[in-house]
Amino acid sequence: MAVGKISIYPDRVRGLIDPKVYGHFIEHLWTCIYDGIWVGLDSEISNIQGIRRDVVEALRRIEPPIIRWPGGYFAELYNWVDGVGPRESRPVRVCPTQPNGVETNQFGTDEFIRLCRLVGAEPNICVNTSIITPREAGFWVEYCNRRDTDYAKLRVRNGNPEPYNVKYWSIGNECYFMYPPVDYATRYLNWRHFMRNADPTIECIACGIEPIYHPKPWALGDWGEEVVKMIQSEMEYYSVHVYFSSGSEDKFSDEEYYHLFAALENRLTSSINRVIGILDYYTQGKNVKIALDEWGVWHPGHDMKGNMTQKCTLRDALFTACFFNILHRYPSKIGMANVAQTVNVCHSLIITDGGRMFLTPTYHVFDLYRGFKGSQSLEIKIESETFKDPLHRYTERKIPHLSASAAKSGNGLIVSLVNLNLDEEIDCEVELRGSEVIGGVRRILTSRDVRDVNSFETPNRIMPKEEEVKIRGEKFTEKLYPHTLTVLELKTH
Repeated sequence: MAVGKISIYPDRVRGLIDPKVYGHFIEHLWTCIYDGIWVGLDSEISNIQGIRRDVVEALRRIEPPIIRWPGGYFAELYNWVDGVGPRESRPVRVCPTQPNGVETNQFGTDEFIRLCRLVGAEPNICVNTSIITPREAGFWVEYCNRRDTDYAKLRVRNGNPEPYNVKYWSIGNECYFMYPPVDYATRYLNWRHFMRNADPTIECIACGIEPIYHPKPWALGDWGEEVVKMIQSEMEYYSVHVYFSSGSEDKFSDEEYYHLFAALENRLTSSINRVIGILDYYTQGKNVKIALDEWGVWHPGHDMKGNMTQKCTLRDALFTACFFNILHRYPSKIGMANVAQTVNVCHSLIITDGGRMFLTPTYHVFDLYRGFKGSQSLEIKIESETFKDPLHRYTERKIPHLSASAAKSGNGLIVSLVNLNLDEEIDCEVELRGSEVIGGVRRILTSRDVRDVNSFETPNRIMPKEEEVKIRGEKFTEKLYPHTLTVLELKTH
């Protein structure tokens, strides 16, 4: 049995955890939208104005703060006017993200806003920078947010009299694949001008890049830093996409398991720190937030040429918990994060097939972490046995077996503890410096094997278990089982 310790300092507040850190992302990609979200008004599958009722109810439970749409890659090939107006009159196009597929445009702006309203989420719309003009991007803002222009009146004629008041607008998606930095920065500033001219209150998300990534053919410099140099403080958020992979979805080796978490800790923290440095240097004192608006584990064999529904194991759920624990260290800098994607694609929370649906282990992490939204992230100290990345033997940095975070929430504390050790329990001493526990609730997410999954046949194989915490005092010991997430909601005084 291993030992560990976490010291929590309730009087040392790092900042408020933005609820948008627990955001979502949906894209017109394989079955994410069609089947996963939109089934149509005439479907035998229970729906609310064409949107799957079971998916709406599942999302309502975890209270998604924000949803990003329509992409992703799809956004850069999407003309928003195709997706408004009477559905029977909307054009059917070749789907750019699905070989030999079609895009019916049955799910467009109005349907997306309806989904957001049904589940209580803010909409985040990603705007095309390649096939529409900046003026046409401004028209989209008018359609969503104005009352007095022709495009606002078009929204009214389409049955939506009240403005949608869409606050968050991403300008472009992964534009480093399309333009050198000077070209994107010029486009961004033009698009921002027309869009904010339509509504000066909107907040714009500039396309950035993970600092370790240098796409061809402009790979010699830092694409993202060059963009920030040009646009400086003319943005509210800076987008970074981070995907991870290590072995197959459910047949990975133990070495590949540990490599994934070493990569997460090393890459993510390094990238965040580098981006913070760039933004602080160039944005003239404006607190531009980082938007990790695509993130997740993307397993081999599920690229865009084939079906992108992958098995989501307990390992993916533990990765999600560790990802959030890292983000909690940067509450004043991370303003948004959007898991890729919510339904049926990549790091999914929900899997559907016709009338069937089940929740992945990742869904339950979002549920267990609800108490962190808007709470005060606290300084903690972790003492734990460590491991080295087994697939990068020359990397000297050691990674703790214990991942943790803590926050003030209401009249108590919420504490997340992840034991990454595949074989050994951790007897973890939890010490509150200056506060006392007077009970609470313990929720545990685990399974016999870290490769286990939920499925249509066994939808509840991996489910949280809840029990009362009968602890009193400033210090207690928590038994953490191998490959297990434990979340404590503690009452304190």
